[in-house]
Formats: sequence, C-alpha cells, structure tokens
Amino acid sequence: MLIAGVALTVSVAVYLTTQRRQPPPAPPAVARIDPAAVIESSGAFERDVKGERERFRVEAERQLTYSNGTTKLTGVKVSVDRGGTSFVVRGDEAQVGENQSSVQLNGHVHLEGGNGLKMDAGSASYSEGEGIVRAPGHVTFSRESMTGSGIDFAYDRNRDTIGLSDQAAIKIAPDEKDKIGADISAGSALLARKDGFMSFERAVHIIRGAQVLDADRAVADLTKDEKHITALDMNGGAKI
Repeated sequence: MLIAGVALTVSVAVYLTTQRRQPPPAPPAVARIDPAAVIESSGAFERDVKGERERFRVEAERQLTYSNGTTKLTGVKVSVDRGGTSFVVRGDEAQVGENQSSVQLNGHVHLEGGNGLKMDAGSASYSEGEGIVRAPGHVTFSRESMTGSGIDFAYDRNRDTIGLSDQAAIKIAPDEKDKIGADISAGSALLARKDGFMSFERAVHIIRGAQVLDADRAVADLTKDEKHITALDMNGGAKI
C-alpha cells in the first residue's frame, strides 16, 4: 500500500508538471492620447532660470514624443515672471522652441496678467527674447473697467502695451466719476499703459453719451488707472 501510494503521488506530480501552463491574463490596456506617439509621459515641465530666479516655466499635463523627434504638450500652462511683470498663459496644446526660448499655444488660449489684463484667443505665441505675446485672429480682452476685441492682438511685456492690428473695439465703462464712459472703434489701436495714452488709426469712431466723434486718427490721454480720458486729439477729417 505504501509503494502504491508513492507511485500514485509520483504519477500525479508528473501529470501536473507536464501539463501546458495557462497563459497569464492580459494586462489592462493603457489609454493612449495619440496612438501615433512613441512616448507619452505626464507631469512634464521645462523652465528657464537665471541665477536663483525662475523667469520662464512651461508645465503640461501630458508630453507626446513622435518618431520624427517632434514633441507636443497638452494641458499647458506658461508662467512668466521677469522685470517686475508676471503673467500666465494656458492652452490646450503647445510646442516649445529650442532652449525654451519660445512657445506656441493652440486651443482655448487664456492669458491672465498681474496687472489685471485678461485675454482669450484661439492661438497665441510667446517669445522670451522679445517679451511679446502675439495672438492672431479674433481676440477679446479686459483690464479693470476697459474691455475690448479685435484682430491680431499683441502684448509687449517690457513696454506694457496692448496692440490690435484690425477691427479694434474698446469700451470704457462708466463709474462714479464718469457717468458716461466711451465706446471706441477703429482700424487699429494701441494702449500704452506706462505712457498713459491710447492711439487709434483708420476710421476712428467714438460715442460718448450724446457726442459722436469721427476722425482718421485720434490720441486719448488717460488717467493712471485707465478709467478716464483726460484729453482727446483728433486729426484728419475730424468731426464732433
């Protein structure tokens, strides 16, 4: 009986070891953002540092690298803090230039500056060397009591200026000091905050209460808070 038991045990062991192993269950599939990408990573960031101060940072939810060497970022946040001026730009996607010197953003671009400036556009680019944010196409923006829209927006960080190349429309809301406010439309506009003025070119049309003003060109002097126009100079076919 002992010999029979040992033989049975050995037979069972041999049978079990000679059976084909069942393949392990397949690992769960990883959700891919873009199947064409060869590398996908999360929590990516790039930055530019001078001394102990970080001047320029790009953060992204995802980084996609392709076989041709190009890189795309999704869920992007660009932070700039230089020369006492800071702002943050967000977008759906971005491509970062060589040495992190520039960034191109696309999709639901939103800018917020430390000086109260806000801007929304379909796409925008930022160059660290120039210190300029450019947004082609239609944009909307606001700063304190001023709102506006236009085509081809440019924000110069160093000069603290806002430019619109075409179809400029700016509204200065009324307040306790100025019950009227103003609505201004023109072919182009430049808002120079540090220098305290706005300039307009091409078919300038201003509505201020019951007043209607037209001219080829106009320059408006502003108070420091940009809420009020203190003087207006019109040239070329001026009418009031």
